[in-house]
Amino acid sequence: MFCCILVVFAIFKSYGVEGTHFRGGIVTWKPNNDSNSQEILFTFKLAWQSDYYISSGYIYYCDDMTISSQTKLGTSQQQWICTNGCQSTLNLASSQMYCTEYNLADSWSQGENSFVHIFDDSGPFVVSFSYCCWVGGTNREWSLMTVVDLKIRKDTKRVNSSPVSNSSPIIRLRVGCSYSLPIHTDDPDGDTVQCRWSKKNATVDECGGICKPPLGYAVGLSSNPCIIYYTPSSLYTGLIPVSITLEDYPPPAISLKPLSSVSFQFLLNVSRTSSGSSCTTGLNFTDQTPENDICIPVKAGQYFNVTLEVTEEALSQLEDFIINGPLGITKSSIITTNQTKFVTVTWKPSQKEKGPHVFCFLATSTAGISTGQNVLQF
Repeated sequence: MFCCILVVFAIFKSYGVEGTHFRGGIVTWKPNNDSNSQEILFTFKLAWQSDYYISSGYIYYCDDMTISSQTKLGTSQQQWICTNGCQSTLNLASSQMYCTEYNLADSWSQGENSFVHIFDDSGPFVVSFSYCCWVGGTNREWSLMTVVDLKIRKDTKRVNSSPVSNSSPIIRLRVGCSYSLPIHTDDPDGDTVQCRWSKKNATVDECGGICKPPLGYAVGLSSNPCIIYYTPSSLYTGLIPVSITLEDYPPPAISLKPLSSVSFQFLLNVSRTSSGSSCTTGLNFTDQTPENDICIPVKAGQYFNVTLEVTEEALSQLEDFIINGPLGITKSSIITTNQTKFVTVTWKPSQKEKGPHVFCFLATSTAGISTGQNVLQF
């Protein structure tokens, strides 16, 4: 039985691909073999500009057919890299991914994939993915990373698993409105997860060219629970990259140092407020939609279905439902009734997908603003 679903990002190194096309990501890791503590399963999720073009075509384009056919996106030239702790800089795996969601209005696609690597010792290691550039003409490089320490824990008597999180690649905000943006986190070992603004030093680069907090009237970050407090300014509109780092801490009696760290990156899309517009979307989830932040048991090999449904206020109409979950999760076309609009989300997990997962969803309006992001744990 499944309860609690989580997704995480890691750091990569890519070669030969340029442009302002990156839109964020996360990577997580956990032991893959109880008999070999150095065999680790990495799961990553990345987002890209879907209409980004190179000589081989639109390598990140995604639609319903791409999702159903499980066509890989990206290029094999982009590699996960062990940048610290290995005997030499080591290519671990391609960063190609299977598309899980897309949005035509904001021109992005998002996907997931995983790979297994057997390390030579217990580390610690830094696994990363970095190159240039972030979307939006910023010419700022990206750097996603995770620190992997494979020493046997004193409390659990096994190797640690990293914390996990999930988010839509883009969260729409308006100038002059104040927001509290919860970052849902979880940990397979039950550790305390804290977050902070990402940073870089001589050995670890958690954030590339976006290490400073987003600019605005007011910006803040609470560590636990992880919440970004943000009031956008008219001086800083458009796409704004954000990078935070998640760290898991064991009970204080064991250690006061984090066991691992994961950089988690996404975009804020800030627009100016038109006259008479509101800070709310005008979209309201109905009782047919599961409550936020609950855990739903899901059995392997069986189909799981959930309905996402909204009502619309007079001056606001639904543009799309954005979902963010494990590989293989799908949503139907939007169905309209007299008073509501809804989609059905379906997932059939396999035995190998046992463990915690995080499923996030939100609704976007034609007025250019998003609802708050809701979270289910499977």
